[in-house]
Amino acid sequence: MFAPVAGVDEDQVCGTAHCLLTPYWTRKHGLVGAQVKARQVSSRGGELGVLWDAEKDIVKLSGEAIVISEGNIYT
Repeated sequence: MFAPVAGVDEDQVCGTAHCLLTPYWTRKHGLVGAQVKARQVSSRGGELGVLWDAEKDIVKLSGEAIVISEGNIYT
């Protein structure tokens, strides 16, 4: 997420934009069903693998991650 007013000046590599853009770019370049490397170019950027499963209409993300917060949901 991106919230400059709250002091979050850039989006971490959370995958939201990648999930939206992967179907477009894989269709455009004829790479449907292929794992593609993606890079978020920002000061805290990173790299990840993206794969669009057109049959199920889902994007699978892979890469390295770090835990920045943890929580529990109680019902």
